[in-house]
Amino acid sequence: MRGILQSATQSGKRHLAMAAVATIALLMAACGGGGGGDNKASPTSTTGAAPTATTGAAPTATTGGGGGQPGGGQPSPTTGGTTAVVPQIGPPVSDIPLLEVSGQQCQALISSGIAVASGNVKNTSQQTLGGLIVIASWYSAAGEFVRFAEAPLKSTSLAPGASDSFSIFQTASRPPQPEMKVCKVQFKNPAGQEVLYSKAS
Repeated sequence: MRGILQSATQSGKRHLAMAAVATIALLMAACGGGGGGDNKASPTSTTGAAPTATTGAAPTATTGGGGGQPGGGQPSPTTGGTTAVVPQIGPPVSDIPLLEVSGQQCQALISSGIAVASGNVKNTSQQTLGGLIVIASWYSAAGEFVRFAEAPLKSTSLAPGASDSFSIFQTASRPPQPEMKVCKVQFKNPAGQEVLYSKAS
């Protein structure tokens, strides 16, 4: 009887040991131990280079120095594929007209190759205006700036109420420049400031 009990006890211990080994094996398999599972690599963090900001050159601002087109606006600096020089004139010396222009005429004599802007100017201010310069800017029929010419007024000093005539001659345009059709007259003082005028009624 004692032998049977000893044999049963040993057999039970063996079963317990085998059950323990099986339990440990199952736990290892569940935890991914031993390299037997699908070992997924951790996701790699990929950072691309920051996008390059492409900046073009800033647009060049072209200013015409005050020689406006008829009816306002700045003259176009390019005509017929060539660069046209625009008149240099500063801000007005006064917000009110100091001169009055009458009899203004624009004649582009294409056959003789000469253009002339002429007229009469009167000092309507209460001050003497000296060293006045007359500027004649020419435009095409479409309002495109073509060229200009300037010359001092014949009278070096224009007293209040005094008048003088002016005639500005220049070479007429040739193709590929647009044909000179319209002219605009301006005045400036020796400092380069524009002297505004009104047209006689």
